[in-house]
Amino acid sequence: MKKVKIGPTPIVIATVIFLGFLLWLFFNVLKPADSLTIAEAKEIVQDMYGGDITEVSETNEAYLFTVKTKSGLYDIYVQRKDGDILKVDQKNPEPAEAPNEQTLPEDKIKEIIHDQYGGEINRLEKKREGDRYFYYAVLNDGQSNQTIKVDAQTGSIVESSGKTSNGITEQDAAGIALQQVKGKVEDVDLKESDGLKYYLVEIESDQDQEATVQIHSITGEVLSITWDD
Repeated sequence: MKKVKIGPTPIVIATVIFLGFLLWLFFNVLKPADSLTIAEAKEIVQDMYGGDITEVSETNEAYLFTVKTKSGLYDIYVQRKDGDILKVDQKNPEPAEAPNEQTLPEDKIKEIIHDQYGGEINRLEKKREGDRYFYYAVLNDGQSNQTIKVDAQTGSIVESSGKTSNGITEQDAAGIALQQVKGKVEDVDLKESDGLKYYLVEIESDQDQEATVQIHSITGEVLSITWDD
């Protein structure tokens, strides 16, 4: 009797192929690829950003390093597979340095405002804008409220919500000038140059010197002070 040799059936072959595919899928897709160690990722971060690494954690796809540098604290995400930087987040931005300037006390600011506007100051607040400080005063003159902005270093009036388009008066300009130069007002003239209107206030100082104070006719800002020889 002749023996018949039976080979693998189609079902067995298909099963083997399917199991092989599952193994390939697990090792190449489903299983996290740890081609980069924490030490290698740390080296990448320090080479690129410097600073001190204060904390390390990990996810399936990335290492997370918290790094402290001179400019602040950062979270840096490094891809585990190839070491690419996925994301950098700044946790707590360092505040910019405060302006290095001497500012006038509140009592002096109140005196300046009262001398020029009278009325009652309901609120006075100092705010930082860029690299300078300004005082904002809410003033009640008996009829309405107005907000006055004062340079905290020089005491000059920067703007006032209560001024009309005509700006400050000659008396206002004289009062502002006397805040800068103590003495006697000799003359006040309204001038215009290149579309800019300003007052020139001539003052004979207490030291018997003559000064000319240039003041913006709308805002009351002191533009310049010149002294005669």
